[in-house]
Amino acid sequence: MGKRIIIISIIMAVLMSGAIYGFYIKETKRSSIYLMQIGAYKNYDNVIKNTKGIENYFVLKENDLYKVFIGITASDDVYTKLLKTYGNEYNSYKKTINLTDKELENKIIKYDSLINKVETKEEMDIIIKEEIKMVSNIFDETV
Repeated sequence: MGKRIIIISIIMAVLMSGAIYGFYIKETKRSSIYLMQIGAYKNYDNVIKNTKGIENYFVLKENDLYKVFIGITASDDVYTKLLKTYGNEYNSYKKTINLTDKELENKIIKYDSLINKVETKEEMDIIIKEEIKMVSNIFDETV
């Protein structure tokens, strides 16, 4: 009888730890978002000098470089639309980052749905300007 209780306890412990681990993995699942990077500079003065004609951008400091971004999306399709709209104006690099912040991801997805609906660059500029304001307030490393 004692062995049976020990075996049942071990089985229950394994099942419970598996369930907790599964819940943890589900809650911390990372989602990829894409940033449209148009420059990386060693000092901030170069950022200011090279972004004079650009209204909508944000800067992240990463590995001693100031990186300039003009778009953010959770969708490959929206990234392609950004590239078609701005690709002729800027040389860009697609930077992928992983998010665990579901609230931020949901906000980005809402902006993506708006970007999918617009047809002109002017409309897209308005949406991206608001999205960049939102993102700039969230990322701690924004300069």
